[in-house]
Amino acid sequence: GYSPTVVLGDGTEVAATVIGYDTRTDLAVVKINPDGLNLVPAEFGDSDTLQLGDDVVAIGNASGYYNSVSKGVVSGLNRDVSTNISIGLIQTDAAINPGNSGGALLNQYGQVVGINSSKLAGEEIDSMGFAIPINDAKPIIDSLINYGYVKDRVALGVTVVALNDVNGAMMGLPSQGLYITQIDPDSDLYAQGITRGDVILSAAGVTLTQNSDLLKVLEDYKPGDTIELTIQKGTGETVTIHALLH
Repeated sequence: GYSPTVVLGDGTEVAATVIGYDTRTDLAVVKINPDGLNLVPAEFGDSDTLQLGDDVVAIGNASGYYNSVSKGVVSGLNRDVSTNISIGLIQTDAAINPGNSGGALLNQYGQVVGINSSKLAGEEIDSMGFAIPINDAKPIIDSLINYGYVKDRVALGVTVVALNDVNGAMMGLPSQGLYITQIDPDSDLYAQGITRGDVILSAAGVTLTQNSDLLKVLEDYKPGDTIELTIQKGTGETVTIHALLH
């Protein structure tokens, strides 16, 4: 397994263990032994109380420089900028880049209100950084600590690419929907004859135009539930099936 080293603020290096990680939100929980290190835990704030214009500070290791700090304001709230997750992100003009991604976004009281993420922001744009609100990250963190994975998150068992007027037309496919690029052979979808190359048009009556549309629908379900899907087969016919979630 991967054994990271944690570097503390004073330069002390400490061996650590990964308790769990979640690739969808790009969050992980890493544990160190605090004995004799005189550490002070950070205090979590309430990200739901953030307002536009609030002062924030982003801390991280920008471009390899330890303990880099950038200051800015909350530029936007509940931003839907990632196709990987359905969490609305905090937008800030405090500089956030791959170096301080994963670091803390702090409010004016020094409380952690977000976790900086450059990965979920997609295209790198000047003066636009994004962070996962701590209120959304906390249940994921708690689940990783307790179980080592995110409990009760359902999966269809597919990897998909959103279609549009350009890429859909190029392949002779619909201009809307989620094109299946990979499918889990153990999934109920596979058992019902759905294959790579089919296109999911809607889920539970919701028209799907981007990956996050499907993730938002799935949030209302638990493993063992069934969901109604409308799918266009590679042959051109459209079928409606009830897929078991795992």
